[in-house]
Amino acid sequence: MKKKAPKDDLFKRAEPIRKLLQELLKDRVRTEADKEGLAAYLGKSKATVNKMLYEGSIGLDVWVNALIHTYSLDVEALRQFIKGLPAVLEKQLPATDADRLWGEVTSILSQKEKIYYGNLLKCSVEANRTLEGKKPSKK
Repeated sequence: MKKKAPKDDLFKRAEPIRKLLQELLKDRVRTEADKEGLAAYLGKSKATVNKMLYEGSIGLDVWVNALIHTYSLDVEALRQFIKGLPAVLEKQLPATDADRLWGEVTSILSQKEKIYYGNLLKCSVEANRTLEGKKPSKK
């Protein structure tokens, strides 16, 4: 059974994306009329739009629809936008060499292989720590 990440950790991990989406939306939604127009398009309240702009506490489906509307995106433009996110994230949260290597390894594995090799690696690390007299990790 997979252990779920604590909600605070998930919130912290999503923070850079939430900030990016807020910045993108704030660039286009500046006036009360802009807020009202976006709320009408989304079928949401102006309070929901304010939450997006100032708290970032809205579901991804609403964010996607808001960006499609405010930037007049078509599906291909949205696909290109999403493909560009890793470059933005790389600048905000640079990947470590270990992250890059792990990404290269997992990109060539099937889901079943990822689970198998992930568990094999975890067991190997734990066994090595035990042999070295170190406490096993609690994760």
